[in-house]
Amino acid sequence: MINQDDERKIGNTLAHIVDSGLEKGRTKLVKVPEFADLVSYNLFGEFVTCDTYIKQDHGPMGDIAGELTRKSNKYLIVGDKGEEEDRRRPFAVNDDFTIDISFYSETQKILIDASYRW
Repeated sequence: MINQDDERKIGNTLAHIVDSGLEKGRTKLVKVPEFADLVSYNLFGEFVTCDTYIKQDHGPMGDIAGELTRKSNKYLIVGDKGEEEDRRRPFAVNDDFTIDISFYSETQKILIDASYRW
């Protein structure tokens, strides 16, 4: 069972990333928090998010991030996969949701935003 505080933190993070203009697919969306965690751990010895990473064929994916990007929820609207040429799922922030990333320090916010731009 997913901890509600962890879900809230990661849901807000994913919504923030989508709201920042991410026009990539699910893989990129779930990799941004992972990369921020990797950099933060190497620099400061602590993670930005509280997600648990699961081994996948193309690298690890956060357990909670994976769940929140499978289908629409209170944080994100998950679209259908595109046609053959562009199979990315479109994501949008749920209209009924207000993004709150105030629980992050300024350094953590910078790491998340830099990971998105990378």
